Amino acid sequence: MQYKVPYIFIFVRYFLFRFRESVTTTRLLITFVQNVKNDNS
Repeated sequence: MQYKVPYIFIFVRYFLFRFRESVTTTRLLITFVQNVKNDNS
């Protein structure tokens, strides 16, 4: 079991990294859409 622990750790770190990346991308998209709506109205 010991040799599997580092892989799980790496997987969790990678997942957290991707999750943070997608969250920032979603925030940027939301602010962009809001700016476009404000410009149109």
